[in-house]
Amino acid sequence: MDWLGGFVTATNLWVTNEPNVRIKSDDAAIDVWIRKWCEKNPTKTLFQAAAEFVRDQRKDYLEAWFARQAR
Repeated sequence: MDWLGGFVTATNLWVTNEPNVRIKSDDAAIDVWIRKWCEKNPTKTLFQAAAEFVRDQRKDYLEAWFARQAR
């Protein structure tokens, strides 16, 4: 859980550094989401699960951000 919390915090600081788009979620909510995702994707890594979690939380913003970075 500490690593996942750090991943979300790092994403907030590095990518979604705007108060209205930050990922807001508590440990219990992250835990439930990650467990469900991992059950559906048993061959994937925890990193992939965390990346999917943050994408799920702010999909439109993150897609636009990564598109800007690719230019």
